[in-house]
Amino acid sequence: MPKDVSSFYARSRPYHDPDLGTMVVREPTMGDYRRAASDPWWWVACLSMVDGTPLLADPADMGRIRADIANRLWDVVQQPHPTEPPPGGSSESQAPSSAT
Repeated sequence: MPKDVSSFYARSRPYHDPDLGTMVVREPTMGDYRRAASDPWWWVACLSMVDGTPLLADPADMGRIRADIANRLWDVVQQPHPTEPPPGGSSESQAPSSAT
């Protein structure tokens, strides 16, 4: 039986940039990485406004934005998205106590 991969789809999360406001950042997919060889602005597709519109009408406009802002957005796209702990679980493992 084929594996259900829907739990591995790219997730999105909100991000508030001090210069650009609130936006949505999607995890990059393998499809995004495959485009990287021919499209240096592939990662801009991972950024959208809260209403779902693209952050930039032309992704190449990222090349004209101040480097500090563009680098901050690149870093946000590349950051690992934290995984949620299992229901009823904790995000930290606890070692058993050896005290008696």
